[in-house]
Amino acid sequence: TGKLAMMPSNAAEDEPRPLMLVGDDETDQKTVVSARLADAQVPMLGGSDVDGINSLAAEGSSETTPDAGPSPEGAASQQATVESILVAISAAKKSEQLTQALAPVASWEYSPEQGAGIKRATTYIPDKEVYAGFFVQSINEWRVYQPRVLVLTKSAYYRVTYNPKNGRVDHYHKTPLTQLRCLEKTASSLKVFLSEQDGYSGPKKWMGSLAGAVGLKKDKADEFQHAREYVPGLQGDHPPSDVVVDIIAAAFAKAAELFKESTADASFTVPSIITTEQRYTILADRRESEKLAKEKEERDAAEAELRQAMEAATSSQDANVLTRPIRRARRAVEADPALLDSADELKMTLEAEKKERELQERLAKEKEEREGATDELNAAMSAAKESRDAGQLTKPIRRAQRAVEVSAELIQAALELKGELEAEKKAAEAEKRAAAAAAKEEAAAAAKVALLCEEGYVRSQEKAAAAKTAPADDEPDAASPKDKDT
Repeated sequence: TGKLAMMPSNAAEDEPRPLMLVGDDETDQKTVVSARLADAQVPMLGGSDVDGINSLAAEGSSETTPDAGPSPEGAASQQATVESILVAISAAKKSEQLTQALAPVASWEYSPEQGAGIKRATTYIPDKEVYAGFFVQSINEWRVYQPRVLVLTKSAYYRVTYNPKNGRVDHYHKTPLTQLRCLEKTASSLKVFLSEQDGYSGPKKWMGSLAGAVGLKKDKADEFQHAREYVPGLQGDHPPSDVVVDIIAAAFAKAAELFKESTADASFTVPSIITTEQRYTILADRRESEKLAKEKEERDAAEAELRQAMEAATSSQDANVLTRPIRRARRAVEADPALLDSADELKMTLEAEKKERELQERLAKEKEEREGATDELNAAMSAAKESRDAGQLTKPIRRAQRAVEVSAELIQAALELKGELEAEKKAAEAEKRAAAAAAKEEAAAAAKVALLCEEGYVRSQEKAAAAKTAPADDEPDAASPKDKDT
């Protein structure tokens, strides 16, 4: 597919110039094709030739298009013709019958330029098995309206760009019928959904791809992903646009059906004809189906996990194994109520058994501790009675008080014994302190007597020494009373 541009030539030259493929505005292919085409295939058209084609088209148009509006009889005849076209298309079993059924299409109300474009496009394309041609407005994904000629053939359809100024075909785009996936009839146009991108992607698809690349949106591919819309380009209202859309859609579907029968391609599916409302319904049903499938998948997984958890809980007697599976099963849509009830009952049973088991274990530990504390306290009391040491009772009494249900009489007896021993100890310590005080006082008195004796002895020695050194006349006749006392 390429954009055809005639090489520059002089009007006086009769020899056709090679055609150059300079790329399509809807494809990125660029190549050069040199071909010398015979006059019968691609005649070189000058200004006079173009005028001749336009005049012929105008004559044909004047024959088929009356100056005044159609009469009631003519409108009824046109309606019958339209219905007969649809019936003939539906009944066609061979390509020749489809071609015959679409023959009245050539008499539709096209302008002279449109009629010339259809005639030129049907003879220009390389495929010669042509069913019909339609002048339409092609709407790409950028929502740009482009005048085009649709040519339906046995194996493909062509979107042809015709230039009415010079009466030439600029370029065309071929789409095999095997790429058709769905045909949607709107109020005034036909949307053709393909299996591949037709032309450049639009901004909406770009933003969707970008959102899918960054993880904001999941990229989903379906039969409605690649589309091209065509609006009928008739000048008059007969047949109406919606009827033209019906005929084009029926022709495309029948052509695809006949082509499938001729090729026996099992992978090729004949496109279905739907309306916009049906497409919305299909997408809504598909979303609902996907939602139900996800819910079923989650429900089956949650129920399987819960069953495994119930088996594990039964063997391990651990109710905690069921907590998360039960919560997941409750979040799942339409999970088995009987299974949930069984899981809840099992969990409650295991929790009750666990509580009873923990209670028995606690009671056993309390009993063991109570017996140990009692035995220890009895032994401490016996040892304390023998040793008369109250310190041996402190820890056993404290342990017995912490233990559950230890005999209060035993604890009271231990406390009394401890008090008695402490009282004895205090009395003994008091006696000891009194004896020590008396001994201390006695020692102090003895020390005082010894000190006085020592002082008298020293004084007597001093007097004796003084008497020896004193004169005789100075000696007294008799000892004084004081000396006697001394």
